Amino acid sequence: MNRKLISTRTEGLSRRRFLVAAAAAPVAFVAARVAGQDPIPEEGGLAMGTIGVAAGQKLRVSVFEHGEIPGSPCVFRIDIYGINGELLGTHTGEVFAGKGAFADFDVAANLRKPDRVQVHVMVTGDGTEPLLATAEIFDVRTGQTSIPDSPCVTPRSESPRDPASSVGITRNHAVRLSFFHHPSANQIPCDLIGSLIALDGTVLTAFQGSIFPGKGFAFDWGEGSQGFPVLASGERLQVHAEVHVEHPDEVGMTGEVFDLKTGATLFDFIPCSA
Repeated sequence: MNRKLISTRTEGLSRRRFLVAAAAAPVAFVAARVAGQDPIPEEGGLAMGTIGVAAGQKLRVSVFEHGEIPGSPCVFRIDIYGINGELLGTHTGEVFAGKGAFADFDVAANLRKPDRVQVHVMVTGDGTEPLLATAEIFDVRTGQTSIPDSPCVTPRSESPRDPASSVGITRNHAVRLSFFHHPSANQIPCDLIGSLIALDGTVLTAFQGSIFPGKGFAFDWGEGSQGFPVLASGERLQVHAEVHVEHPDEVGMTGEVFDLKTGATLFDFIPCSA
């Protein structure tokens, strides 16, 4: 394996129960083989075929452990395969409940425009509950995510599209979380609260609201908003979105990252519902 293809970063991603800060525990993150696992698991989520990475782009794979048992880490492995089955990169580590991590893979380092390399991403955890995992292709110069995708995850999730573990935003971008309470004869409003959390465990911002049936609600946070850090050109901020909806079966929700200059949505994602 060419170790130059991979760069990793791990920080405490403390799960905050919205406005109440949970005690942050150290994250253990090691590069150790996952004992007893085959290179390609026999069973896994079937969310992904392949996705193309072009010259000037990198692949970032992030994970988030939503288990509830403190002190019980989940060992995980990320494998990146080419379309012909060749192993292009691998990374192993462990995350504790309420924590997250990511690894970057420079799979297009030797390409010239407009060449592309097709990759398949597999994430394997040793726990009984599925890990949240997100694959992002981003521009090396600007840091902008071109497209997020759901990798194949073992254990398999029952959901056809999993919530995002985290998404990366840059200067001139904002996150919008929007909700719509489906029409109902019952005119009782639905309460919701949510937060955006940085990879160091900081609650960047939080919000709450009530939505009547047939109505919607949206919350924006980005450059110029209170608490948004000063980012250099090309610098990325990984954000985990977490919300609690009183009646989740009655309310739809969507996350978007959009350009503040043009208003255009760059990509959408599913926030994590706690």
